[in-house]
Amino acid sequence: MLKKLKTNKLFYGKYPYKVSTRLTGAGSFRFINLFKEIAQQIPGSKIKYKDFDAYTQVFLKYGTQIKYRIEGNTVNFFMEDRTTYDSICSELSKYIVSLTEPESETELNVLYSKNKIVLCDAYPHGIYKYKVIYKTNSPQLKTTLLNWHKTYPETVIKFSKKSIAELSHSRSYYWDYSFLYLQDEKFLSMLYLLGNGYIKRVEEYVIRSSINTVSQDPINAEMG
Repeated sequence: MLKKLKTNKLFYGKYPYKVSTRLTGAGSFRFINLFKEIAQQIPGSKIKYKDFDAYTQVFLKYGTQIKYRIEGNTVNFFMEDRTTYDSICSELSKYIVSLTEPESETELNVLYSKNKIVLCDAYPHGIYKYKVIYKTNSPQLKTTLLNWHKTYPETVIKFSKKSIAELSHSRSYYWDYSFLYLQDEKFLSMLYLLGNGYIKRVEEYVIRSSINTVSQDPINAEMG
């Protein structure tokens, strides 16, 4: 069954539309000529060259207008404009398993209005407006954050378990494990000052039901 999903944030910080497809053998696109030969010579082969050809035509036609990512038998396409999105949906319709798009033009505009906006139906844990993901921590920043963890209640700041482990020990985590949630913009400003060069990105959560009243003042949501 085709899944239709809402875009919560720009993919790769750029693309509001995503087309997710499934194709047997997709992970081996680099061996396209070999698979053409296999498909022609082995009766009943699950890998059909005509399917690969359909994808190849899309790659050639849209070029740099799209970004794609192949994971196993899944091929995801990302695009900026609705026209390209609709065209690929039509050209690869038999392979599509899910579609992701903004629910409205208003949501699309909000996603583009600031860096790292995340649309949601409710704030994480009901209260947090910001998520701060950091790369590494200086000794000074570690000390400050650990003091914050000990001093302020979780209604103000909440650390991930990996973050607490990193702050408490000489350990480093990657792949977005080291993060914290903030409820107050005041703490976010303080963190910018203390963590300059150590912050990977900051995501701001915006509740869908309130997007018509969201301030359009830009926030520099990425440091370094």
